[in-house]
Amino acid sequence: MKKKSLAFVSLLMALMLYAGAACGEASPLLYQVTDGEGHVIYLLGTIHIGEEDMYPLSDAVEKAYQDADILAVEMDLIAAQQDMSQMMQYSLALMYTDGTTIQDHIDPETYALGVENLGQPEAVIKRMRPVAWLSLAQEQSYSRIGQSAEWGVDMMLLQRAHEEGKVIHELEGMESQMNTMLAMPEEIVEFQLQQYLSYPEAADLSMKLLSAAWRYGNEEIFSLLLAQESVSIPKELQQAYDAYAENLLHSRDDLFEQKAKEYLASGEKVLFAVGAAHIVGEGALAERLANAGYEVKEIGR
Repeated sequence: MKKKSLAFVSLLMALMLYAGAACGEASPLLYQVTDGEGHVIYLLGTIHIGEEDMYPLSDAVEKAYQDADILAVEMDLIAAQQDMSQMMQYSLALMYTDGTTIQDHIDPETYALGVENLGQPEAVIKRMRPVAWLSLAQEQSYSRIGQSAEWGVDMMLLQRAHEEGKVIHELEGMESQMNTMLAMPEEIVEFQLQQYLSYPEAADLSMKLLSAAWRYGNEEIFSLLLAQESVSIPKELQQAYDAYAENLLHSRDDLFEQKAKEYLASGEKVLFAVGAAHIVGEGALAERLANAGYEVKEIGR
């Protein structure tokens, strides 16, 4: 990571500490969206990892959850985990089945870093795709900062909805998410993997900041952190990253916008809980709906 990137992160840390002191009680970003007929849905930008002391969520989120008849999520993680055929399909998709290994697809230096640091037998991980290595590296980072997917906001909301019998709608599903993940160009995945393996302290710090920005409902800093991910892509990889973002990531935002409008038109009370990067910031769902003429009000604090 370049020195200026580290300086950027350090500056954000100072801003975050100030924001935390100023905001007091942690309360994630939550929006109420109302159409011309008074129909309401709630937008909650989630993070997929967390820690026990994040719960219970704020009173505003609790009220939105109680008011909603439907919980809409990217995918039902609990149902997927209980479906052995889906889990097998997912596991196989992360492996090379064409006779090659990851050594045929990434730089030898990156391979050596992975074998040394990922904590898995070489005979096992050499068959994995780079995106699977990246997932392992991210999980290590989560563990180092005391967080896990078990305490992710999506998972906690889904557990409660399943226990209480609340209706759950999948906006995408496992297959769609898996296809999006596997479509990321391997050179982009390898670059991100190199950052996690070569600069673990910086990776951990970035994750801490992102989590803190979410918890304190700080839209400005959260958006800056997300933007920094794109800025950090090397020049020679920027074209590939932009094409991927345009063709796949932005198409997901189009889908979420369409679904949100359908819920509003139907009058169904929905807690629309998807990754915060799809809700918060320039071009994300809250701004899209506001630009489309809906009343969008931040109610998280």
